[in-house]
Amino acid sequence: MSEVALLMAGGRSERMRAAAGPRHKALTEVGGRTLIEHNTAQLLDAGFEEIVVVLGAGEAELAAFVDERIVPFARARRARIRTEIEAVPLGNIGFAGTFAASAGDVLVVYVDNLCALDLRELLAFHRRERCDLTIATHEEAFPIPYGELDVRDGRVVGYREKPRLRVRVSSGTCVAGPRARALIAPGRKLDARDLFALVTAAGLTVGAFEHDAAWVDVNDPAAARRAEELLAADPHAFRTVVRA
Repeated sequence: MSEVALLMAGGRSERMRAAAGPRHKALTEVGGRTLIEHNTAQLLDAGFEEIVVVLGAGEAELAAFVDERIVPFARARRARIRTEIEAVPLGNIGFAGTFAASAGDVLVVYVDNLCALDLRELLAFHRRERCDLTIATHEEAFPIPYGELDVRDGRVVGYREKPRLRVRVSSGTCVAGPRARALIAPGRKLDARDLFALVTAAGLTVGAFEHDAAWVDVNDPAAARRAEELLAADPHAFRTVVRA
């Protein structure tokens, strides 16, 4: 059975377009390559033999780019690749429900994420732990613009000026097994948090694949600049996605 990956590029890209112009964020360049090229290369480097690229309706420029650049690139690496257009938006994971149980475990990645995550190890963890849904996760630091006080019994016992708080977040990559996907009603709009709720309510297992790989969510020009700066400081930061 071939390894199946779902590359989600169906969002409307509202934040990026509001700040940077009409192009879809999948066509944003980092290190001289578009995000959709980076993500496709990462999947191919990880050995995925079947890739499904999901696009939103009305994205003619992006669809043409996929047909002209991404499809030939993937086929040159002997991968099967196809494009699916969501005529009606299904959320950020609803399309996963269209895969039959025979597809096995389906990897889901999002085009706006640039990450050096070891996708093979994520898949191996999912299978080793016998999870129905596995979510990649890491700690992200968020700057707080105010002084943080530690208050006990009406007394201030600690004061930190503008600290950076570390929060465990989703890395925007997951593996959905057959039992998890079976919970997605056909044609239903569903986001990842909704699938998590369905899976846990059904008493199924949700695994957490913890990692510390380089990761940037490229949703606006500032994030794109951060990704560029990270690559400039360390050309191998995204070592699994920078090879042509």
